[in-house]
Parts: sequence; C-alpha cells; structure tokens
Amino acid sequence: MTDSMDWCYKYFMATPDELLANLNQALAEVEKAKKVILSLSRDSSESVRALYRLAMYMLHEEHNLEGAKDLFHKLANCTTKCDSRAEARLSYGLMMWAHGEFDNAIKMLKRVASEEENPEYQALALDYLSTFMREHNPSKPTVAKIDEQR
Repeated sequence: MTDSMDWCYKYFMATPDELLANLNQALAEVEKAKKVILSLSRDSSESVRALYRLAMYMLHEEHNLEGAKDLFHKLANCTTKCDSRAEARLSYGLMMWAHGEFDNAIKMLKRVASEEENPEYQALALDYLSTFMREHNPSKPTVAKIDEQR
C-alpha cells in the first residue's frame, strides 16, 4: 500500500473514537509547537516570521483576539527589521482601530509609513491612514498630505 493509501485508510476507515483520539493528539502537538514558538526571541527575521504566523493563527483559527493583539504588540516593537515586523505593525494598527484606539492606530500606521524600508508596506500603511483619517479626522490638509505621500 502506498503512503497516500495508508493515510486514506487511516482517516477514512477509522472509527469516530479513533478520529477523536487523532484530533486530540494533533491538538496537543499544536499546543507544544505554540509554546516553543512563543519562547523564541525576537532577534532574527526567522523568529519574527514564526511569531507573526502564530499571531495570525491565534487570530484566525483560535479567535484569540487578546492573545494575537498582545503578540502583534510585541512584534511591532521589536528591533529586528523585516517584512514580518512590518506585517505585525500593520496588523496591530488595524486591531487597535477595530478596538476604537484610533489615535494609537494612526500612530502605528505612521510608523510603518515612515520607518519600514519596504515601499509596499509603506504604501499600504498610507492607504489605511488615508481611509482612517477621512473617518476619524476630517482635516483636509492632513488627508491631502497623506494622499500626496501615497
């Protein structure tokens, strides 16, 4: 039997109790992996990427908004310059906006626009800023300045 046939047989021919046991085992492995990832320092782009992916997993799969927000916050303030830090900063800014922390969200997005080296992230931050400033701060000169930077 080939490996794919073994897998099919194992999962499609298993009893509900066996499937539940497999699920519990897989969930235990996920928890172990999460603990290891959370113990990583934020001093390399690889570590920051792993932590960012975990934050996204926590947000989208576990619906752990506070845990994801806390991890985004830590990543947004790390000193390792990499795309994952920029993504964490954008995500953190969007989460703050969604939680009504408008001024802090704007500050974070301005940091992305001014500090990140990747122009794609700068442009994305400026797009969000333009939209958010129109909603929260209808000052036409401020919005015009952001639109000009875009």
